[in-house]
Amino acid sequence: MNLFQSLKEEDHFSGDFVDKSLVQFCFMELLQEELNTVAHIWNTHRIRAQRNTTAPQGRPLMMYTVPHLYGAEDHQCPCSMENIANCEEECRTRRNYSCDKTVFELCCLLMDEHRLDPPDNTEQATDLYITLRREIRDLL
Repeated sequence: MNLFQSLKEEDHFSGDFVDKSLVQFCFMELLQEELNTVAHIWNTHRIRAQRNTTAPQGRPLMMYTVPHLYGAEDHQCPCSMENIANCEEECRTRRNYSCDKTVFELCCLLMDEHRLDPPDNTEQATDLYITLRREIRDLL
């Protein structure tokens, strides 16, 4: 059964602002670590030679970084630092908080007050979510 379905069935998740922020607070770091692991494995694995001789072979990161070594063209377009700065102003950058700032600060305070550790796995993250949700709902 899906984690969120079971939380919803046990009345631990309603999908409101607080619940979504708590999910982000409790699970985002674990998700990012998993994504980083997958990206590292993909970028460093070796693509073997195929029967189709036009298919590239090698490590994806190297093939992207130095395409001329693989007989490919580099299609990157150079741009000025001014253009990059303009794009950064227009883009939504990653915040220092995994969720809403107020919820993040409240969660950190509650974790400190109750001597709760950051989760190392999904089970611990689920327990932390339920505990923090109960504490925050009691405060409301």
